[in-house]
Amino acid sequence: MYPLVPAGAAISRINNEIAASTKNNLLSRFGQQLFVIDPAASNLPDLKGKKAGGGEYMAVWSDVLSGAAGQGTELDMVYFAGPIDVNAYFGIGPRDSLGALNAWVDNRAQADPSFQQYIGIPGNRRNFLRYYGIRCSSEYSKGAHDEWNIVVSLNAKRGIGEEIAVYFNGQPIEPGDYNDGAAVGNQIVLAP
Repeated sequence: MYPLVPAGAAISRINNEIAASTKNNLLSRFGQQLFVIDPAASNLPDLKGKKAGGGEYMAVWSDVLSGAAGQGTELDMVYFAGPIDVNAYFGIGPRDSLGALNAWVDNRAQADPSFQQYIGIPGNRRNFLRYYGIRCSSEYSKGAHDEWNIVVSLNAKRGIGEEIAVYFNGQPIEPGDYNDGAAVGNQIVLAP
């Protein structure tokens, strides 16, 4: 899962490209037997001229993750994209990542007039580099926080060894993290 709703200096089109790249990498890694649900491939329709926001998407993804019986039995694994996934999209190696991203911005601006116009607005290049170079992760997504909490709740209903496998940044999470929730994003928390 990768943030779809742009935050900070994020650009929806690039987030969608990162999601597609991550999906392709997962299929390459795990094989074609893996069925990937790509949130970036699904857009909710406008309702009475109003675009869906994070809360509306969370309502839909809560149902998708929980499944028909509310137990998440349709899921075997949930993958949260991290810096490794984002850097793979940008073609960034382990050294001078901000320099490599800056070069990517220059190349994209030469090939894409709308991106060139966007990046030419004062402050946008700096913010783009800051967001995709440092905060490039589902860790900074409100929706991903909520999705993490849903998976924690679902795993609490399952026994040890039956949990939904959770990956972040290319690796399975640590066993203790299966029980740890994240800060609430778009989720509505009702008082007891």
